[in-house]
Amino acid sequence: MSFYEIRFPINISYGSSGGPGFSTTIVGLDTGAEQRVSRWSKSKRQYDVSYGIKTFQDLQDVLEFYMSVKGAAYGFRYKDWIDFTTATDGRSSYEDDSAYVPLFTNSTGETIEDTQYLQLTKRYSVAEDDGGDTTVVIRNLTKPVKGKVKIAWWNTATSAFVELDENTLGGWSVNTTTGIVTLVYDIPDGVTVYGACEFDVPVRFTKSMDELLSVSIDTFDTGNTDAIELVEVIDHSEHFDEYFYGGSSTITVGADITIAFGQGRVIALDPDASGHTVVLPDPFSLPPGGPYFYLLNRHASYTMELSDAREEDDEHDSYASEGISGTFAADSSTTMWISEFSDGSRQWNRWDTNP
Repeated sequence: MSFYEIRFPINISYGSSGGPGFSTTIVGLDTGAEQRVSRWSKSKRQYDVSYGIKTFQDLQDVLEFYMSVKGAAYGFRYKDWIDFTTATDGRSSYEDDSAYVPLFTNSTGETIEDTQYLQLTKRYSVAEDDGGDTTVVIRNLTKPVKGKVKIAWWNTATSAFVELDENTLGGWSVNTTTGIVTLVYDIPDGVTVYGACEFDVPVRFTKSMDELLSVSIDTFDTGNTDAIELVEVIDHSEHFDEYFYGGSSTITVGADITIAFGQGRVIALDPDASGHTVVLPDPFSLPPGGPYFYLLNRHASYTMELSDAREEDDEHDSYASEGISGTFAADSSTTMWISEFSDGSRQWNRWDTNP
């Protein structure tokens, strides 16, 4: 189902309990040793909001909210009071310099004049004075709070952050439903772009809550409830019962076309001339990995071009990745994957093969 860009009452979430979790398979060996397999690359958060209900009005507010989102059918925003800003402690103001998180570094050797699409992120790691540290875990922030986002870069000459104005010519903008920042500023070589923000967690009511919201009335104006559980929504895109990644289709290409997953995993393309562009879905609409498509150019002479919904068909600026740039040769095939980079950006990548 869909997602409502509304926030669960913050006066109730303030007194709630919960936090992140992982899924790790632990296999014990006969020797007493063990093998651990991390099944999730990202954490998933769960909360119990019943602890935040202090008054009968709180109970009414939760009931009204529950009914409006139809139980577990629709997702919504939740403010996690333990971790709601990009600051290291999760609570300090996003306006402090310590809240800035690196999003992208220009290492191309020249100024980037093209529009950049950057994902707001937060980083988690532990470093000790004796040199011990942990791998940096990058968390994509898909629900930044409107009006509470800052973008800047580091000025090495003054050793200070330079905040980028979002209202000047060019400037930048942020999609508060995805956390994607559109940056129009020219980025000099060697410059790192930073972001800071407040953010919410996309959640829904759990399956057990979908079946019953158990409420009892103790007296005329007081009530009580069992656990009211929320779970983080990792992917809140809309999927229908007939949604199917498999299958195949054959498409006659007479002009530029956009392909979709409903057309199958294997798509045979038959162009009527050279130069038509095949547009793939937004790489941020799916998890990294794949393969998502196996494309075949069936014509013996006509070539095509590949792009995506963001028009990011060039190589990634900071990595040795060709993306999907280049011609889709005649009488050839390619497999399409989605790569995610350490700065949080994503890109389609192709693996050319022979049919």
